[in-house]
Amino acid sequence: MICPYCGTKNNKHANVCKKCGKSLNPISTMKKEYLNAYEHNNYEDDGLETQSDGKALIIICLSVIFCVAIILGSVFFISQDIHNKQSFNNNSNSSNLTDSINQDIPYTDDDAQNDSEDIFNSDETYDDNDDEDIKIINGSFNNGNRLPTKTLCTVNVGENHAGDTLKMQVVYSFDGDSLNDGQIIQKTVNNHGEISFKSSESFKNYPDFAIITIYDDEENILDTVEVSLSANKGIQTF
Repeated sequence: MICPYCGTKNNKHANVCKKCGKSLNPISTMKKEYLNAYEHNNYEDDGLETQSDGKALIIICLSVIFCVAIILGSVFFISQDIHNKQSFNNNSNSSNLTDSINQDIPYTDDDAQNDSEDIFNSDETYDDNDDEDIKIINGSFNNGNRLPTKTLCTVNVGENHAGDTLKMQVVYSFDGDSLNDGQIIQKTVNNHGEISFKSSESFKNYPDFAIITIYDDEENILDTVEVSLSANKGIQTF
C-alpha cells in the first residue's frame, strides 16, 4: 500500500506508514485522495472561470463596437440618401422650370437674329430727319419798301432737314387786328435748311406781330414761334 501522504510504499496489511507514521486505513486514504482531487479541480475551475470571464468581456466589447458601427453606418447612408434625393428633386425642379419656360417661349432663328440686332443697336440712335425734332431755329421778315409789297417770312430749321416736306403758316396782325387768314402752305426745306412763306395778300399796315407755325404732313404741330415786329418796311430778324 502506498501512503497517500508521503508516497512511501508499505506492506499491504500495514495500518500506518513506515515512513511518516500516518494512518493507512481505507477511510483516511479515500479522504486524502478526495481532498487532493478537490484541490486540483478547484484550481482548474478557477483558471477556466478566469479565462471564461476574459473571453466573455472581449466578446461583449466586440459586440458593442460592432453594434455602434452598424448604427453609425446606417445613419450615414440614410443621410446620404436624403441628401441625394433632395439634390435630385432640386435639379428636377430646375430642369422642369427651364423646360417649361423654353416650351412657353420657343426660341427660333429669327429670335437669334433679333438678339444679334439688339446687341448692335442697343445704343439709342438719333435720327436727324425725325419730324418731331424739327424746330424753328431763327428767321427773318421782309416787309418790302412799300405796303403793296407782300411780306416774306423765312425760317431756318437746320440743314440736316434739307429735302424734308413741311407745312407752314404765318398769321400777321397789327395793333391786335388780324391782317391775313392764316393759310397753311406745303413747303420743301432747301439745302440751307430754310423754308419761305410769302403772304397771299398785301396788308394795309405793316405787321407788328406774327405767329409762325410749322406742321408735319398730317398737319401735326412741330413748333410755334411768336415774334414782335416793328411796323416798318425792310428786313427784321428773330
